Amino acid sequence: MIHLADRRHRRGVRATPAPDPAPTTPAFEAALTIQAMYQASGQSLNDPATAAAYRTALEATVLLVNGAHAHSVIDDDGWKHLRAMLSDMAQAPDLV
Repeated sequence: MIHLADRRHRRGVRATPAPDPAPTTPAFEAALTIQAMYQASGQSLNDPATAAAYRTALEATVLLVNGAHAHSVIDDDGWKHLRAMLSDMAQAPDLV
């Protein structure tokens, strides 16, 4: 068996290591998922009108979560977690 790595080394050719994958964040992962959902229906968050409609729907969702918290439907921890997730989701049009 001939090891190509050894052969390259002997010939003075250095193998360039593969770059580390781009760091990912929950916001970026959410953006990819949301964009895929829109693309499945023939739309895209890259379209300004679609992005505007998405932001409006998200604002309504934030209003719903805030109302649920105000009426003690969800506790403080649940509210904080949901708001953090919605904050990540709000970045989707800017990340795709």
